[in-house]
Amino acid sequence: MQKLAHNESNKPLFNKALFWDVNYQVIDFDKHARFVIERVISRGNTRDWKELKQYYGLTKIKDEVVHIRYLDKITFNFCHTFFLQAGTALALQLGHRISIDIDCVQSKKNYFRQNQTNLSR
Repeated sequence: MQKLAHNESNKPLFNKALFWDVNYQVIDFDKHARFVIERVISRGNTRDWKELKQYYGLTKIKDEVVHIRYLDKITFNFCHTFFLQAGTALALQLGHRISIDIDCVQSKKNYFRQNQTNLSR
């Protein structure tokens, strides 16, 4: 995936207060993607979230989120709501709970198309 130019050095423009404990100027955003993603989703604001999506893309963010060792309840619920259609996938990957149910997911687009066909009969 091609990254968009965010500034002269091609780094995302996050609120530097998110990275208060490290030197923001020397962060390797590709090498330390999981660290950056964790900081932004757990402490960032809407502008930081948009910048994160633009820089990494949703697939990369999702791939890294499932490897983060700890997510507070608010961040976990945000990720759960944003990334998942079925309720147990992220919880199972993070080991937060065990599930013996099976979640069946059908996209709304197909659901409406199927019901429209049924209604026209």
